[in-house]
Amino acid sequence: FYEVYKFYNTINKTSNSMHVFKSFYGTGKTICVPLILINRILKDELNSPFCIVVQPSTKQIKSTEKILNNLISKYVKIITNSKELIELITSPSKEKLVLVLLTPESLLDLFHLFENDTNFFSMSHFIIDDFNIRTFSMDVLITKIAYLNHVKKVFSSPLNVVLLASF
Repeated sequence: FYEVYKFYNTINKTSNSMHVFKSFYGTGKTICVPLILINRILKDELNSPFCIVVQPSTKQIKSTEKILNNLISKYVKIITNSKELIELITSPSKEKLVLVLLTPESLLDLFHLFENDTNFFSMSHFIIDDFNIRTFSMDVLITKIAYLNHVKKVFSSPLNVVLLASF
């Protein structure tokens, strides 16, 4: 639980737009970091209705979705479909916080679609899980995030981008 406690303190105290969490496999990053970040979004009224979690595979997404549905689906809408997310982004009312589970490829498609829409980036938090698992799509995604951060400067909210690495 020590690792989760460190995550909790860091998430609740940092004002940086990007942060990297590193810890051993099995310490609870995949489930706990999104829950803690959602708590901060609600507590600090960050006006960010979308928390987008990227995982390397659809198998991992299905497993995470099952766990999170049991824990928070009463309070947070959980989706795994980028088309449904696009509909929610473009709709005028944002009633409930939305947790989105996507693959790197799906998030890259969204980045391309909303590249010139700064609202998309300001109303979203991105958690990139297991970013240290090197795939072509993950490398392109990390490169795109670096470009959006350093060149376009679209990430300005606290913890706009959270990177999770296991070793």
